[in-house]
Amino acid sequence: MYKLLVYPFSMEDNCITKYRDMLRGYELASLVCFEGAYENGRDAGEFEEVDTGLIITDDFNTEIDKCDVVLLLDKSFNELKDAYIQRINTAVSKNKIVMTNNKIYDFCLKEFSGNKNIRILDNVLETGLNYFTYDKRMTQPDIPVITVMSIGESCNKFEAQLDLRKKFQDKGYKILQFGTKDYCDLFGFKKLPSFLMSKNISFDEKVYMFNYYINREVLKDDYDIVIIGVAGGILPVNRYITNYFGEISLIVSSALNIDINILCSYHNEDINVESLYECRNFCKGRLGCFTDYYYMSDRQFRISHDHDIEYFMLERQHCINNLPAIDNETLKFCHVLDTDVKDNLLNALVEELEGNVALV
Repeated sequence: MYKLLVYPFSMEDNCITKYRDMLRGYELASLVCFEGAYENGRDAGEFEEVDTGLIITDDFNTEIDKCDVVLLLDKSFNELKDAYIQRINTAVSKNKIVMTNNKIYDFCLKEFSGNKNIRILDNVLETGLNYFTYDKRMTQPDIPVITVMSIGESCNKFEAQLDLRKKFQDKGYKILQFGTKDYCDLFGFKKLPSFLMSKNISFDEKVYMFNYYINREVLKDDYDIVIIGVAGGILPVNRYITNYFGEISLIVSSALNIDINILCSYHNEDINVESLYECRNFCKGRLGCFTDYYYMSDRQFRISHDHDIEYFMLERQHCINNLPAIDNETLKFCHVLDTDVKDNLLNALVEELEGNVALV
């Protein structure tokens, strides 16, 4: 069991602490924020109103001695390279393993001359495979496919993926899962393959490649279900913030027949059944699948006069006091903070699969 330090940690990453019992082979030991950050000195469970015993600190030099592995998150890396370089230097000088995403890893290859203690968090299973050998023939997995999509970025989508994973694991199912965070591997599943984000591959090639890739992975073991977290949003926010026009959700839904889709949305206390039905019909028209499961976030966003988008977490009590009331036989709705209703939604989803002979 490796002891893990997360840097730079912020409350936006609270799924790492909330689901730390699901980490595979790692024990969460330290949380280090940027110097002078709001989180400094606070308990990691403060927003959830629980005492985790994990106190967030900005003292990297002290915390580094408590860990074996540093998880280096990408937070304004381009603007704060000097701070990152300093932390990486400290870690490698103490012979710690540093795990990070592809962008920071590529930078480290040059800056640190390929130090073997710096390792990439990526779906390396695709490396060395020729995905252009497909014959443009689409086949579908013989097990159910569940997708987790979202209206946009930063609306608890990874938390929904972990909730699904735990529910199916508790039921004894064997899961093939692909997620949206760089650090999916720490929780025992794979990150989405990076070719989906490539600017050098055409849309139709990505569809064929992803279809081939998923079918290839399904055959590697006796899986019961595929869960795919879909990166990005399903539609633009406006003409300046495009969410890449929902390209990845279109690729995934074009490559695979989706049996159940969960849609994560931003907190909206005014949402109603009519709005959800509009969303359901939109998903059917654009993605080819009805969406009957809705997972509302505790986050919202604001857009500046310069057309920049800023995501932020709402106060827990405000969300709890303003939970939308959705009562409908077809549509299943929950809020991330309403644990009982959320568990009912997940149970209903499992029961739908178990009761549908055509899917299972």
